Amino acid sequence: MMSRKKLQNANIILGRLKKAYNLKKDIELANFLGVKQSTLATWKLRNTIDYDLIIAKCNDINLNWLLTGQGSMFLQPSPPPTVNEHAQAYQAKEQEIERLKQEITNLKAELKKMDQEEEKDTAHLQALQAKIRELELENRELIGQIKILKELLLKKA
Repeated sequence: MMSRKKLQNANIILGRLKKAYNLKKDIELANFLGVKQSTLATWKLRNTIDYDLIIAKCNDINLNWLLTGQGSMFLQPSPPPTVNEHAQAYQAKEQEIERLKQEITNLKAELKKMDQEEEKDTAHLQALQAKIRELELENRELIGQIKILKELLLKKA
């Protein structure tokens, strides 16, 4: 949602934006902000500004300067990291690498264990399947014997 508020005189803030970005005309500022020139005119007339748009488009501007005229015009870049900060970052990355190596080793060991268990399970499954085949064969033989015995009993009766 766009915020349009009457915090400051719109003409002053728009003038500061033109100054910061070395823009001479309202059309140049409108093009820079990605709005129509008539939108700028409306902002000035109503003394309102789309601050969300300004903050998004002008993220290098010091908002204190933009609103009050106080302080530096642009935000100061962060100082480059010191050698000590680089060393700490390097050490942290090395520790992370070692942690990841250990995790990989642990996962490989777990996978090997699972593979061994799977081999045992496969061997056990094959043994069970062989036992089932043996019992099925025995069952067929018994059915055959029962059939013969029934026939003998029927002949004697």
